[in-house]
Amino acid sequence: MRPIADLIADGHRIILTHGNGPQVGNILRRSEVGAEHNIYPIPMELCVADTQGGMGYMICQCLENELLSRGIDHRCATVITTVVVNDDDPDFAHPTKPIGVFYREEEARRHIERDH
Repeated sequence: MRPIADLIADGHRIILTHGNGPQVGNILRRSEVGAEHNIYPIPMELCVADTQGGMGYMICQCLENELLSRGIDHRCATVITTVVVNDDDPDFAHPTKPIGVFYREEEARRHIERDH
């Protein structure tokens, strides 16, 4: 957070964004394992919100701690976002950033049947 704190100390207003694909995949995997033991699955949108909030919290805490160590009293906020996705987006035909684990066709079908 030092470079970000440097910018804030210089008077800049900062917005940070972050990816969370691997973290979402980890939560989805825990959900899948839990489902095998009759623990309810967590929908992807909740996994995304969970990781956005958790990572945002950690980023804010680290940045505020860095600023406080410099004698700067500055607060941060985490914003959880949602996005409307067009079902007809041609990029869905060629995904470039998979989330979670890969399944063989038979196992993927079993998960689909379980969830419907």
